[in-house]
Amino acid sequence: MKKLLLTMSLAVVTLLVFANPPKKNNKKQSFSYAAAQELSKMYGEVENLRWSESKENLIRADFQIDGQNFSTFFDRAGGFVATTHEVSFEQLPAMARKPLKVKFQGIEFSKMVHYQSNDTESYFVEVVEEGVTSIYKVTSEGSISLFK
Repeated sequence: MKKLLLTMSLAVVTLLVFANPPKKNNKKQSFSYAAAQELSKMYGEVENLRWSESKENLIRADFQIDGQNFSTFFDRAGGFVATTHEVSFEQLPAMARKPLKVKFQGIEFSKMVHYQSNDTESYFVEVVEEGVTSIYKVTSEGSISLFK
């Protein structure tokens, strides 16, 4: 009888510990639950998922898909804000590569990031010229503007 009681107690404790997902009406976890649902809907299963808060008071999910690093941002209600991920020069649209080659002839790009929100898609290109780092915003159509 003691073994049965002990086994049942252990089973109940195990269920309480491992089978308690965040609830939609739990105010403390509601934003992460909604964001997690949105992330799952957008990307399905991801690898190495880490959640954090960004400086802009957004919820940030860092993860990998097929070894590529992504960062996706959500508002406090779990709504999608934007996704970023690093890209290579060859992954830029042809319309964006051409003006970059002309404007920065012979200069290497140190980092390129693809930015996508619900209504915007652009690329941010980090350029180091004579020891000075600048960041340019490049659209898919090929317009270039100094960002920072």
